[in-house]
Order: sequence, then structure tokens, then C-alpha cells
Amino acid sequence: MVVAHRDKIALIACVVAVASGLLAVYHRNRDMPREESVQESSEPVASSNDGELLFSDPDVDLGLIRRPATHHFEFVNRGSQDVRILGTKTTCACAVTKPEKEIIKPNENGRISVNVTPRADRRGPQRYTIDVEYESGLKRVSQLTVRALYHSNLVFPKEMSLRSVVGNHCKDSFHVWDFREHPLEITRVIGSASDLTATVVEKPTNYLPGWRYRIEVSLADSPRAIGLSTETIQLQTTDPENELIEIPVTIRRITRIHVAPSTLRLRSGGADNDNVEGLISIGDANGEPVEIKSVTTSSEAIQCTYSTLPESRPLVRVTLARPLEPAESPAKVHISIVRPIVERATMTVHGR
Repeated sequence: MVVAHRDKIALIACVVAVASGLLAVYHRNRDMPREESVQESSEPVASSNDGELLFSDPDVDLGLIRRPATHHFEFVNRGSQDVRILGTKTTCACAVTKPEKEIIKPNENGRISVNVTPRADRRGPQRYTIDVEYESGLKRVSQLTVRALYHSNLVFPKEMSLRSVVGNHCKDSFHVWDFREHPLEITRVIGSASDLTATVVEKPTNYLPGWRYRIEVSLADSPRAIGLSTETIQLQTTDPENELIEIPVTIRRITRIHVAPSTLRLRSGGADNDNVEGLISIGDANGEPVEIKSVTTSSEAIQCTYSTLPESRPLVRVTLARPLEPAESPAKVHISIVRPIVERATMTVHGR
């Protein structure tokens, strides 16, 4: 019994020793630095030997400008390899860039010139961004910014529009502002068509601020076609930088009496009415009352009712008593108007 007891004690001691050894190995492995796997990138890594353009001031503010302005961005290649400028991209076509050279040696200086020409119709803060693309082992992009506050010496409309009603003359006007100390003189005003004239009706007498001209544009009643057309007003001046100012004029020519719709498609009047009917609306472009003298049709199947009293927007009710024969379709409705002008309008009518 004593021997058996001793054997048990020896076995327990052996197990404890083994467990202690395993625990020591675990702690030693845990404290040792681990070797982590590193995944190599397929992207090229920039080397300190690559060329790189360093701009002294990539973001400039030109302050107040009144005409096209140019700024030169200075840079240096601070790398140990040549740099090749591939090109530039701007956020606006009104900013034009010109690199001084294509290849820049290590530690060599260079510059990129940016000329901005603000649009005459966009006054106030301006911002232009330029991306400079270059390579030296790797392709890189540097971004430049030009800011300015633009107020031009001359301000005039980029374009103007006229609404011309048949039988009427139409007029409109625009201003030319000169913010310089001494204003230009408008020596002559020319319209591009015989029915389009322009006259200087106001000349500057004092600084408001700005010297102001007012030009009145007139379009005479003429056989000009209905629809849209484009003409030009030309201003000849004493300003060497703006000897000729051209202002496009869009003319919208419309008839005085308008009838809607131009084509009438009749529909059923309801379950208790087998007739097919529709409405024609008549109006005057000048807003005067319209008086209908008579309404005639090309088919006896079409009946029209209307008022002969002057109304601001009279209606003609068109009823189709029976289906139109093939020879009758489409039918015509002729409306004779005696007020505010004498005119005859013709409508096309489609039935069921």
C-alpha cells in the first residue's frame, strides 16, 4: 500500500512538471516578436530620386481686375531626375495656360503662365483651377488656383430679345456702362436689317458711378416671317480695345390674333349626346377684345356656335352632327374677325 501511494505521488509530480514546461513555452512564444506577412503592392512607389515640381505659391488671388490678366506660377524641380510636363487641364476655357518649357532638369526653375479672360456677363468673384500633369518615373498632378474679383471697364448685355406682333412696332432699350475715368464715345449704331434700328437716346453727363449710355432699339412692322430670327446691333466706339461692340438680337415674331388649338380633334359630348364636339379659343396678343363676324365650314356635318359680341377671349363651339365622309376629312373651319383687326383664321378639324 505504501509503494502504491508513492507511485501515485511520483505520477502527479511528473504531470505537474510537464504542464509547467508547456506553460513556460507558451509564455515564451507569446512574448517573442511575430513575423507578419507583407503583401507587396502592384502600384509603383515613389522614390526619393524621382523628380517633383514644387510651386512657391499654388493658390493666388489677383484681387480686382477689369480686363484679361496673366499670372506666372514659379516652380522648381527638387528631385534628382528630369521632369516632363505632359499637359494642363483648366476648369474654364477662359483660362489659357502656357508652360515655359517641357523638360525641367533637377534643381532647375521654371514657370507656367496662366491668362484669364473673364466673361463680360459674369461680374464678381472668379475662380479658375488648373491641373498640371507631369512625369518622372511616376505620373503626378499638381493643382493650381487663380482667384480674382472681376469688374470690367465696359458692361453691356450679352444679348437681347424682342417680341414682335404682326401689325405693331416694338421697342426696347439697353445700357452701356463705362467705369473708367474717361468714357468712350459711341460714334455710330447700326442694325443688321432694314426694319431694325437703334439710336443713342441718353449720353453720360456725370459719373453715377459709371458713365451710362442708353440705346433704344426699334423693330418696324414688316413682312418678316412668323417665328424666330436673329439680327445684330453694332456699336462703333472710340475705344481702341472695343472699336466694334456686337449685340445679338433674337426676334420672336407672332401673329396678333392667335387661335388654339391649331388642329381640333373632336370628342364625344357624353352618354346622352351622340354628337362629337370641341372648343376653339381666340385671343389678341395686345389683350384687346375680339369680335367675330362669321364662321363658315367646309362640310355641312360641322356646326358652329359663337357670340358676335366683343369678348376678351371668345369661344367657338364646334359640333360634328354625323361622321365625316372620306372626301370631307379633314374638314376646315374659317373664322372671320373684324376687331381689333380684320383677319381670317382657318382651323383643321378631325372627327371620329
